[in-house]
Amino acid sequence: MDAEAIRAEGWKWVEAAISFPYGHTSGMRRIYAEAQELSAEEIKRYDALKAEHDKLDADYAAAEDADEAIEAKLDQLGAELDAIDDRPQSYDPAQKSIAGVFVTLAAHGKLQVEAGFVRAEDEPRPETGGGDEREEGDAEGEARSNGDGDDDGDGVVVNGKPVDDGSGDDGEEDGIKPLPDRLVFDLTAQRTLALRNALAGDVDIAFVAALHAFVLQVFYRFAPDSCLEISLKSASFSQVDGLAETSWAKEIAERHEAWDRELPDETDGLWDFLLGLDEASRKALFAHCVSLTLNAVVEPWNRRPRALEHADVLANSLQFDMVDAGWTPTVEFLGRLTKARILQAVREARGQDSAQLIDHMKKEIMAREAARLLEGSNWLPEPLRRSDGGASDLVDQVTDSEVLGTEELDEAADDLPAFLEADAESSTDDPASEGGDASEQLEAAE
Repeated sequence: MDAEAIRAEGWKWVEAAISFPYGHTSGMRRIYAEAQELSAEEIKRYDALKAEHDKLDADYAAAEDADEAIEAKLDQLGAELDAIDDRPQSYDPAQKSIAGVFVTLAAHGKLQVEAGFVRAEDEPRPETGGGDEREEGDAEGEARSNGDGDDDGDGVVVNGKPVDDGSGDDGEEDGIKPLPDRLVFDLTAQRTLALRNALAGDVDIAFVAALHAFVLQVFYRFAPDSCLEISLKSASFSQVDGLAETSWAKEIAERHEAWDRELPDETDGLWDFLLGLDEASRKALFAHCVSLTLNAVVEPWNRRPRALEHADVLANSLQFDMVDAGWTPTVEFLGRLTKARILQAVREARGQDSAQLIDHMKKEIMAREAARLLEGSNWLPEPLRRSDGGASDLVDQVTDSEVLGTEELDEAADDLPAFLEADAESSTDDPASEGGDASEQLEAAE
Protein backbone atom coordinates (compact mmCIF):
# COMPACT_ATOMS: atom_id res chain seq x y z
CA MET A 1 0.00 0.00 0.00
CA ASP A 2 1.51 3.35 -1.03
CA ALA A 3 0.54 6.95 -0.43
CA GLU A 4 -1.00 7.42 -3.88
CA ALA A 5 -3.23 4.38 -3.44
CA ILE A 6 -4.50 5.74 -0.13
CA ARG A 7 -5.14 9.17 -1.63
CA ALA A 8 -7.12 7.55 -4.42
CA GLU A 9 -9.63 6.47 -1.77
CA GLY A 10 -10.83 10.10 -1.62
CA TRP A 11 -8.56 11.79 0.91
CA LYS A 12 -7.45 15.36 0.23
CA TRP A 13 -3.84 14.69 1.17
CA VAL A 14 -1.52 11.90 2.30
CA GLU A 15 1.75 12.53 4.12
CA ALA A 16 4.26 9.68 4.43
CA ALA A 17 7.47 9.53 6.49
CA ILE A 18 9.61 7.01 8.33
CA SER A 19 8.45 8.66 11.57
CA PHE A 20 6.64 11.78 12.68
CA PRO A 21 7.51 13.91 15.73
CA TYR A 22 5.34 13.80 18.80
CA GLY A 23 2.42 16.21 18.50
CA HIS A 24 2.47 16.32 14.70
CA THR A 25 -1.35 16.29 14.68
CA SER A 26 -1.62 19.21 17.09
CA GLY A 27 -4.10 21.82 15.90
CA MET A 28 -5.96 19.38 13.66
CA ARG A 29 -9.51 18.15 14.07
CA ARG A 30 -10.03 14.44 13.57
CA ILE A 31 -12.95 12.68 11.93
CA TYR A 32 -13.77 9.02 12.49
CA ALA A 33 -15.25 6.24 10.43
CA GLU A 34 -18.75 5.23 11.45
CA ALA A 35 -20.61 1.98 10.99
CA GLN A 36 -23.00 1.86 8.07
CA GLU A 37 -26.61 2.44 9.02
CA LEU A 38 -28.76 -0.68 9.22
CA SER A 39 -31.69 -1.05 6.90
CA ALA A 40 -35.16 -1.67 8.29
CA GLU A 41 -34.85 -5.35 7.40
CA GLU A 42 -31.47 -5.63 9.15
CA ILE A 43 -32.80 -3.91 12.27
CA LYS A 44 -35.73 -6.34 12.35
CA ARG A 45 -33.38 -9.31 12.01
CA TYR A 46 -31.07 -7.97 14.72
CA ASP A 47 -33.96 -7.50 17.15
CA ALA A 48 -35.19 -11.03 16.47
CA LEU A 49 -31.74 -12.53 17.03
CA LYS A 50 -31.29 -10.51 20.23
CA ALA A 51 -34.65 -11.59 21.61
CA GLU A 52 -33.97 -15.23 20.80
CA HIS A 53 -30.50 -15.06 22.34
CA ASP A 54 -31.69 -13.37 25.53
CA LYS A 55 -34.59 -15.80 26.03
CA LEU A 56 -32.44 -18.85 25.43
CA ASP A 57 -29.73 -17.49 27.70
CA ALA A 58 -32.22 -16.81 30.52
CA ASP A 59 -33.79 -20.26 30.21
CA TYR A 60 -30.41 -21.95 30.16
CA ALA A 61 -29.26 -20.00 33.22
CA ALA A 62 -32.24 -21.43 35.15
CA ALA A 63 -31.52 -25.00 34.02
CA GLU A 64 -29.62 -27.32 36.31
CA ASP A 65 -27.84 -29.47 33.71
CA ALA A 66 -25.39 -28.44 31.03
CA ASP A 67 -26.48 -28.83 27.42
CA GLU A 68 -23.91 -28.65 24.63
CA ALA A 69 -26.59 -28.09 21.99
CA ILE A 70 -27.92 -25.01 23.78
CA GLU A 71 -24.41 -23.68 24.33
CA ALA A 72 -23.63 -24.13 20.64
CA LYS A 73 -26.85 -22.34 19.71
CA LEU A 74 -25.98 -19.44 22.04
CA ASP A 75 -22.53 -19.20 20.47
CA GLN A 76 -24.09 -19.16 17.01
CA LEU A 77 -26.57 -16.41 17.90
CA GLY A 78 -23.83 -14.41 19.60
CA ALA A 79 -21.60 -14.67 16.53
CA GLU A 80 -24.42 -13.42 14.29
CA LEU A 81 -25.07 -10.47 16.60
CA ASP A 82 -21.35 -9.66 16.70
CA ALA A 83 -21.19 -9.74 12.91
CA ILE A 84 -23.92 -7.10 12.75
CA ASP A 85 -22.34 -4.98 15.47
CA ASP A 86 -18.93 -5.18 13.80
CA ARG A 87 -20.20 -4.25 10.34
CA PRO A 88 -17.85 -2.25 8.10
CA GLN A 89 -17.21 1.37 8.95
CA SER A 90 -16.80 4.19 6.47
CA TYR A 91 -15.99 7.92 6.44
CA ASP A 92 -18.40 10.63 5.41
CA PRO A 93 -17.32 11.53 1.83
CA ALA A 94 -17.87 15.25 2.49
CA GLN A 95 -15.61 15.14 5.54
CA LYS A 96 -13.15 12.84 3.80
CA SER A 97 -12.65 15.36 1.00
CA ILE A 98 -11.12 17.90 3.43
CA ALA A 99 -9.18 15.43 5.58
CA GLY A 100 -5.91 13.57 5.16
CA VAL A 101 -3.82 10.62 6.25
CA PHE A 102 -0.43 10.13 7.90
CA VAL A 103 1.45 7.00 6.86
CA THR A 104 4.49 5.88 8.83
CA LEU A 105 6.26 2.86 10.29
CA ALA A 106 5.31 1.69 13.77
CA ALA A 107 7.84 0.71 16.41
CA HIS A 108 8.20 -2.83 15.05
CA GLY A 109 8.41 -1.88 11.39
CA LYS A 110 4.73 -2.44 10.60
CA LEU A 111 2.88 0.05 8.41
CA GLN A 112 0.85 2.50 10.50
CA VAL A 113 -1.95 4.50 8.90
CA GLU A 114 -3.56 7.35 10.86
CA ALA A 115 -6.53 8.70 8.92
CA GLY A 116 -9.06 11.47 9.29
CA PHE A 117 -7.07 14.60 10.21
CA VAL A 118 -8.33 18.01 9.06
CA ARG A 119 -5.80 20.82 8.83
CA ALA A 120 -6.79 24.25 10.09
CA GLU A 121 -6.62 25.80 6.64
CA ASP A 122 -9.00 23.16 5.26
CA GLU A 123 -11.71 23.76 7.84
CA PRO A 124 -14.90 25.18 6.31
CA ARG A 125 -15.48 28.77 7.38
CA PRO A 126 -18.99 29.65 8.56
CA GLU A 127 -20.79 32.31 6.55
CA THR A 128 -21.56 34.93 9.19
CA GLY A 129 -21.75 38.07 7.06
CA GLY A 130 -19.74 39.87 9.72
CA GLY A 131 -17.37 41.32 7.15
CA ASP A 132 -20.11 43.12 5.25
CA GLU A 133 -21.53 44.50 8.47
CA ARG A 134 -18.13 45.83 9.49
CA GLU A 135 -17.61 47.44 6.10
CA GLU A 136 -21.02 49.07 6.27
CA GLY A 137 -20.37 50.31 9.81
CA ASP A 138 -16.96 51.65 8.82
CA ALA A 139 -18.50 53.48 5.88
CA GLU A 140 -21.12 55.04 8.11
CA GLY A 141 -18.48 56.08 10.62
CA GLU A 142 -16.34 57.62 7.91
CA ALA A 143 -19.34 59.53 6.58
CA ARG A 144 -20.07 60.87 10.04
CA SER A 145 -16.49 61.92 10.58
CA ASN A 146 -16.46 63.73 7.25
CA GLY A 147 -19.64 65.61 8.05
CA ASP A 148 -21.62 63.75 5.37
CA GLY A 149 -24.18 62.29 7.78
CA ASP A 150 -27.52 63.51 8.88
CA ASP A 151 -25.92 65.71 11.54
CA ASP A 152 -24.69 68.95 9.99
CA GLY A 153 -22.32 69.61 12.91
CA ASP A 154 -24.36 72.58 14.24
CA GLY A 155 -26.00 72.68 17.66
CA VAL A 156 -25.11 72.77 21.33
CA VAL A 157 -22.19 70.69 22.61
CA VAL A 158 -21.59 70.10 26.34
CA ASN A 159 -18.49 68.21 27.52
CA GLY A 160 -17.87 67.10 23.97
CA LYS A 161 -21.35 65.59 23.54
CA PRO A 162 -24.11 67.05 21.34
CA VAL A 163 -27.23 68.13 23.19
CA ASP A 164 -30.64 67.84 21.53
CA ASP A 165 -32.34 71.25 21.55
CA GLY A 166 -35.77 69.66 21.00
CA SER A 167 -36.21 71.24 17.60
CA GLY A 168 -37.16 69.19 14.61
CA ASP A 169 -38.11 65.52 14.54
CA ASP A 170 -36.12 62.60 15.96
CA GLY A 171 -35.56 60.96 12.54
CA GLU A 172 -37.78 57.97 13.28
CA GLU A 173 -40.52 58.64 10.77
CA ASP A 174 -39.87 55.29 9.10
CA GLY A 175 -39.81 53.28 12.35
CA ILE A 176 -37.85 52.87 15.58
CA LYS A 177 -34.08 52.91 15.11
CA PRO A 178 -31.74 50.51 16.97
CA LEU A 179 -30.37 51.67 20.30
CA PRO A 180 -27.08 53.60 20.13
CA ASP A 181 -23.95 51.47 20.40
CA ARG A 182 -22.78 53.22 23.54
CA LEU A 183 -26.10 52.63 25.30
CA VAL A 184 -25.98 48.95 24.33
CA PHE A 185 -22.42 48.76 25.69
CA ASP A 186 -23.44 50.31 29.01
CA LEU A 187 -26.44 48.03 29.42
CA THR A 188 -24.56 44.85 28.55
CA ALA A 189 -21.73 45.82 30.90
CA GLN A 190 -24.30 45.89 33.70
CA ARG A 191 -25.64 42.51 32.58
CA THR A 192 -22.10 41.10 32.48
CA LEU A 193 -21.37 42.10 36.07
CA ALA A 194 -24.70 40.70 37.20
CA LEU A 195 -23.98 37.44 35.39
CA ARG A 196 -20.52 37.25 36.98
CA ASN A 197 -22.11 37.66 40.38
CA ALA A 198 -24.71 34.97 39.65
CA LEU A 199 -22.10 32.56 38.28
CA ALA A 200 -19.97 32.98 41.38
CA GLY A 201 -22.94 31.72 43.38
CA ASP A 202 -23.34 28.48 41.41
CA VAL A 203 -20.24 26.31 41.63
CA ASP A 204 -21.61 23.52 39.45
CA ILE A 205 -22.51 25.77 36.52
CA ALA A 206 -19.23 27.66 36.88
CA PHE A 207 -17.38 24.35 36.59
CA VAL A 208 -19.36 23.40 33.48
CA ALA A 209 -18.73 26.84 31.96
CA ALA A 210 -14.97 26.52 32.47
CA LEU A 211 -15.05 22.96 31.14
CA HIS A 212 -17.03 24.14 28.10
CA ALA A 213 -14.37 26.77 27.34
CA PHE A 214 -11.59 24.21 27.76
CA VAL A 215 -13.21 21.57 25.56
CA LEU A 216 -13.88 24.09 22.79
CA GLN A 217 -10.16 24.91 22.61
CA VAL A 218 -8.85 21.37 23.02
CA PHE A 219 -11.21 19.47 20.72
CA TYR A 220 -12.67 22.05 18.31
CA ARG A 221 -11.18 24.59 15.94
CA PHE A 222 -12.51 28.05 15.04
CA ALA A 223 -15.07 27.80 17.81
CA PRO A 224 -15.15 31.01 19.90
CA ASP A 225 -18.47 29.87 21.34
CA SER A 226 -17.82 30.70 24.99
CA CYS A 227 -18.45 33.95 26.83
CA LEU A 228 -15.59 33.08 29.20
CA GLU A 229 -12.33 34.74 28.24
CA ILE A 230 -10.17 31.75 29.10
CA SER A 231 -7.31 30.69 26.85
CA LEU A 232 -5.25 27.49 26.92
CA LYS A 233 -1.76 26.77 25.60
CA SER A 234 -0.31 23.33 25.02
CA ALA A 235 3.29 22.76 23.94
CA SER A 236 3.85 19.74 21.67
CA PHE A 237 7.61 19.06 22.20
CA SER A 238 7.92 17.79 18.63
CA GLN A 239 11.70 18.15 18.77
CA VAL A 240 12.05 15.28 21.27
CA ASP A 241 12.80 11.99 19.50
CA GLY A 242 10.89 8.92 20.61
CA LEU A 243 8.46 10.80 22.82
CA ALA A 244 5.44 9.41 20.98
CA GLU A 245 6.51 5.85 21.82
CA THR A 246 6.50 6.38 25.59
CA SER A 247 3.74 4.83 27.66
CA TRP A 248 2.63 8.26 28.87
CA ALA A 249 2.20 9.65 25.34
CA LYS A 250 0.21 6.59 24.31
CA GLU A 251 -2.11 6.83 27.31
CA ILE A 252 -2.73 10.53 26.64
CA ALA A 253 -3.46 9.85 22.95
CA GLU A 254 -5.84 6.98 23.76
CA ARG A 255 -7.70 9.07 26.35
CA HIS A 256 -7.95 12.03 23.95
CA GLU A 257 -9.30 9.88 21.14
CA ALA A 258 -11.87 8.26 23.42
CA TRP A 259 -13.25 11.67 24.43
CA ASP A 260 -13.06 12.94 20.85
CA ARG A 261 -15.32 10.10 19.77
CA GLU A 262 -17.84 10.85 22.54
CA LEU A 263 -18.14 14.60 22.02
CA PRO A 264 -20.74 15.96 19.59
CA ASP A 265 -19.57 16.77 16.06
CA GLU A 266 -20.80 20.37 16.25
CA THR A 267 -20.27 22.86 19.04
CA ASP A 268 -23.97 23.70 19.19
CA GLY A 269 -24.67 20.55 21.19
CA LEU A 270 -21.61 20.71 23.45
CA TRP A 271 -23.18 22.61 26.35
CA ASP A 272 -26.11 20.21 26.69
CA PHE A 273 -23.71 17.27 26.33
CA LEU A 274 -21.59 18.51 29.24
CA LEU A 275 -24.65 19.13 31.40
CA GLY A 276 -25.77 15.56 30.68
CA LEU A 277 -22.52 14.00 31.87
CA ASP A 278 -22.32 12.60 35.36
CA GLU A 279 -20.04 14.35 37.82
CA ALA A 280 -17.23 11.79 37.56
CA SER A 281 -17.14 12.07 33.77
CA ARG A 282 -17.10 15.86 33.87
CA LYS A 283 -14.21 15.81 36.30
CA ALA A 284 -12.31 13.32 34.16
CA LEU A 285 -12.77 15.46 31.04
CA PHE A 286 -11.78 18.59 32.98
CA ALA A 287 -8.62 16.91 34.25
CA HIS A 288 -7.69 15.79 30.74
CA CYS A 289 -8.06 19.30 29.30
CA VAL A 290 -6.14 20.93 32.14
CA SER A 291 -3.37 18.33 32.01
CA LEU A 292 -2.60 19.18 28.39
CA THR A 293 -1.58 22.71 29.42
CA LEU A 294 1.06 21.59 31.95
CA ASN A 295 4.59 22.56 30.97
CA ALA A 296 7.51 21.66 33.23
CA VAL A 297 10.19 21.73 30.53
CA VAL A 298 13.46 23.48 31.32
CA GLU A 299 14.59 25.61 28.40
CA PRO A 300 17.85 27.63 28.50
CA TRP A 301 16.31 30.48 26.48
CA ASN A 302 13.06 30.60 28.49
CA ARG A 303 13.74 31.16 32.17
CA ARG A 304 10.62 30.35 34.18
CA PRO A 305 11.81 29.72 37.75
CA ARG A 306 8.45 30.36 39.40
CA ALA A 307 6.60 28.12 36.94
CA LEU A 308 9.11 25.31 37.46
CA GLU A 309 8.82 25.71 41.23
CA HIS A 310 5.08 25.32 40.90
CA ALA A 311 5.59 22.17 38.81
CA ASP A 312 7.49 20.71 41.78
CA VAL A 313 4.70 21.75 44.16
CA LEU A 314 2.11 20.11 41.90
CA ALA A 315 4.22 16.93 41.58
CA ASN A 316 4.56 16.72 45.37
CA SER A 317 0.81 17.17 45.78
CA LEU A 318 0.25 14.30 43.35
CA GLN A 319 2.92 12.20 45.10
CA PHE A 320 4.34 11.88 41.61
CA ASP A 321 7.58 10.00 41.08
CA MET A 322 9.24 9.18 37.76
CA VAL A 323 10.29 5.77 39.05
CA ASP A 324 6.66 4.90 39.78
CA ALA A 325 5.75 6.34 36.38
CA GLY A 326 8.04 3.75 34.80
CA TRP A 327 11.14 5.69 33.80
CA THR A 328 14.38 3.68 33.70
CA PRO A 329 17.88 4.64 32.55
CA THR A 330 18.14 3.01 29.12
CA VAL A 331 21.21 2.37 27.02
CA GLU A 332 20.08 5.14 24.67
CA PHE A 333 19.87 7.64 27.53
CA LEU A 334 23.21 6.67 29.02
CA GLY A 335 24.81 6.86 25.59
CA ARG A 336 24.01 10.59 25.53
CA LEU A 337 26.03 11.15 28.71
CA THR A 338 29.78 11.55 29.05
CA LYS A 339 31.74 8.65 30.51
CA ALA A 340 32.25 10.64 33.69
CA ARG A 341 28.49 11.08 34.04
CA ILE A 342 27.86 7.38 33.45
CA LEU A 343 30.36 6.43 36.14
CA GLN A 344 28.85 9.00 38.50
CA ALA A 345 25.41 7.45 38.02
CA VAL A 346 26.68 3.95 38.79
CA ARG A 347 28.66 5.26 41.73
CA GLU A 348 25.59 7.00 43.19
CA ALA A 349 23.35 3.99 42.74
CA ARG A 350 25.67 1.03 43.34
CA GLY A 351 28.84 2.35 44.93
CA GLN A 352 32.45 3.02 43.97
CA ASP A 353 33.39 -0.63 43.52
CA SER A 354 30.65 -1.16 40.94
CA ALA A 355 31.78 1.95 39.07
CA GLN A 356 35.34 0.61 38.96
CA LEU A 357 34.12 -2.52 37.22
CA ILE A 358 33.28 -0.52 34.08
CA ASP A 359 35.57 2.52 34.26
CA HIS A 360 38.05 1.02 31.75
CA MET A 361 35.44 0.26 29.06
CA LYS A 362 34.68 2.07 25.85
CA LYS A 363 31.66 4.32 26.09
CA GLU A 364 29.30 2.11 24.06
CA ILE A 365 30.01 -0.94 26.22
CA MET A 366 30.07 1.16 29.37
CA ALA A 367 26.56 2.49 28.64
CA ARG A 368 25.22 -1.03 28.09
CA GLU A 369 26.75 -2.42 31.29
CA ALA A 370 25.75 0.67 33.29
CA ALA A 371 22.13 0.23 32.22
CA ARG A 372 22.24 -3.33 33.55
CA LEU A 373 23.86 -2.27 36.81
CA LEU A 374 21.32 0.54 37.32
CA GLU A 375 18.35 -1.73 36.72
CA GLY A 376 16.13 -1.79 39.80
CA SER A 377 18.19 0.84 41.62
CA ASN A 378 15.56 3.61 41.42
CA TRP A 379 18.29 5.95 40.23
CA LEU A 380 17.17 9.11 38.43
CA PRO A 381 19.11 11.93 36.77
CA GLU A 382 18.90 15.28 38.52
CA PRO A 383 16.13 16.83 36.35
CA LEU A 384 13.79 13.93 37.16
CA ARG A 385 14.31 13.75 40.91
CA ARG A 386 11.64 14.84 43.35
CA SER A 387 12.26 18.20 44.97
CA ASP A 388 11.09 16.95 48.36
CA GLY A 389 13.71 14.20 48.54
CA GLY A 390 11.21 11.42 47.84
CA ALA A 391 11.81 7.74 47.50
CA SER A 392 13.29 8.02 44.02
CA ASP A 393 15.97 10.43 45.25
CA LEU A 394 18.63 7.74 45.23
CA VAL A 395 16.80 5.13 47.30
CA ASP A 396 19.61 2.64 46.91
CA GLN A 397 22.39 5.18 46.88
CA VAL A 398 25.78 3.84 47.93
CA THR A 399 28.62 6.31 47.95
CA ASP A 400 31.32 4.50 49.90
CA SER A 401 32.90 1.23 48.91
CA GLU A 402 33.08 0.29 52.57
CA VAL A 403 29.27 0.24 52.76
CA LEU A 404 29.14 -2.31 49.96
CA GLY A 405 30.77 -5.29 51.64
CA THR A 406 32.38 -8.33 50.11
CA GLU A 407 29.19 -10.37 50.24
CA GLU A 408 27.12 -7.76 48.39
CA LEU A 409 29.84 -7.22 45.81
CA ASP A 410 30.08 -10.96 45.22
CA GLU A 411 26.32 -11.08 44.64
CA ALA A 412 26.61 -8.22 42.14
CA ALA A 413 29.48 -10.00 40.41
CA ASP A 414 27.38 -13.14 40.01
CA ASP A 415 25.21 -11.25 37.53
CA LEU A 416 28.11 -9.81 35.55
CA PRO A 417 29.51 -11.10 32.25
CA ALA A 418 32.53 -13.37 32.52
CA PHE A 419 35.05 -10.67 31.66
CA LEU A 420 33.62 -8.48 34.43
CA GLU A 421 33.53 -11.25 37.03
CA ALA A 422 37.32 -11.39 37.00
CA ASP A 423 37.46 -7.67 37.69
CA ALA A 424 35.01 -8.03 40.55
CA GLU A 425 37.00 -10.88 42.12
CA SER A 426 40.28 -9.01 41.81
CA SER A 427 38.77 -5.93 43.43
CA THR A 428 37.61 -7.92 46.49
CA ASP A 429 40.12 -10.74 46.90
CA ASP A 430 43.28 -8.71 46.34
CA PRO A 431 42.75 -5.22 47.68
CA ALA A 432 46.43 -4.78 48.41
CA SER A 433 47.26 -4.97 44.75
CA GLU A 434 45.31 -1.83 43.96
CA GLY A 435 48.23 0.47 44.70
CA GLY A 436 51.08 -1.58 43.23
CA ASP A 437 49.31 -2.62 40.06
CA ALA A 438 47.56 0.66 39.35
CA SER A 439 49.89 1.62 36.55
CA GLU A 440 49.67 -1.85 34.95
CA GLN A 441 45.86 -1.76 35.06
CA LEU A 442 45.85 1.70 33.53
CA GLU A 443 48.13 0.53 30.70
CA ALA A 444 45.95 -2.53 30.13
CA ALA A 445 42.82 -0.39 30.02
CA GLU A 446 44.43 1.95 27.53
